[in-house]
Amino acid sequence: MIKWQFCQLYVVFLPKIKSKQMKIAIISFNNAVMTSVYGSYEIFAQVNMLLSTFRPDLPNPSLYPEIVDANKLDTKTSFDMVILPAMHFHAIEEVIASNAHLIEWLKKHHEKGGEIASICLGAFLLASTGLINYKIATTHWMGAEKFKLMFPNVDLVDDKIVTEQNRIYCSGGAYSFTTLIIYLIEKIFGEEAAILIAKVFLIHLHDGKQDSFKILNLQKSHNNEKIKIAQNFIEHNYHKKITLEELSTMTNMSLRNFMRVFNKTTGDTPNAYIQKVRVEKAKKTLECSNLTFEQICLNVGYTDYASFRRLFKKKVGQTPSEYRKKYQRIFTEANSALKY
Repeated sequence: MIKWQFCQLYVVFLPKIKSKQMKIAIISFNNAVMTSVYGSYEIFAQVNMLLSTFRPDLPNPSLYPEIVDANKLDTKTSFDMVILPAMHFHAIEEVIASNAHLIEWLKKHHEKGGEIASICLGAFLLASTGLINYKIATTHWMGAEKFKLMFPNVDLVDDKIVTEQNRIYCSGGAYSFTTLIIYLIEKIFGEEAAILIAKVFLIHLHDGKQDSFKILNLQKSHNNEKIKIAQNFIEHNYHKKITLEELSTMTNMSLRNFMRVFNKTTGDTPNAYIQKVRVEKAKKTLECSNLTFEQICLNVGYTDYASFRRLFKKKVGQTPSEYRKKYQRIFTEANSALKY
């Protein structure tokens, strides 16, 4: 079995779906991210041919994917699985409000034993059905806070790439739909088939947390220019010793007021923000250089290597060596693929 470490707290084993033929509906609606619609369809549409060509020795149930317009759903229409694609962040409320028919259809689909999988912010549409109340789910980290406010009864684990519970699956970022599909293919066809499809499509199986992909730009989407001055200073001087007194002085605030306003504006204390910047810089260096971890520590302003290693593991969910190994492997695999 592929080691799906990111969801092992919730999935002990992967029972194969029993149906020999499986109809899959990939829902399309206004403001859907079409990459996740067509990308999902393209992978599913190739599975039958690839398995019959390369692994005829494996049991080959047939997949029948179909892109379905949300406005044309029929109560008589029946599918084994429904895929809800990602949606654009600015249109979440609009998508929910304009798809009441789809929401009701999804409830009935699940009541009949059908499965549902959401991609990225598609989890907002899924949560609107009430089907994941008091159940686990994940979504893109950018929408996590909004999701928690809108659906407080859902057990959101936004640091996971894929979750599964009660015939419902969720994936994190929009482009992690590839990992979700490989996960579903393993359930249907087994591990060997999943590995084959992943290799053909050069899909990397994410085995970590979404934390590895988080960026700091979201914390600068505010209008407090004084706090932006402090943030910019931190981002350009992360390798130096930065004091809170220094930051408060440059923003013309008292130390106490600066700390309060910074925390309220960014969601982090100044010290936590400094740590985030240093970890992000360390990640980038690990991805594209051969510097030792000790050299990287010094470059981002840390002399206590053990302390920074613990901080890195806490923030990223992987040790520095694990992170470097993962991304060097991706780089190597991509270059090897280009040679053929």
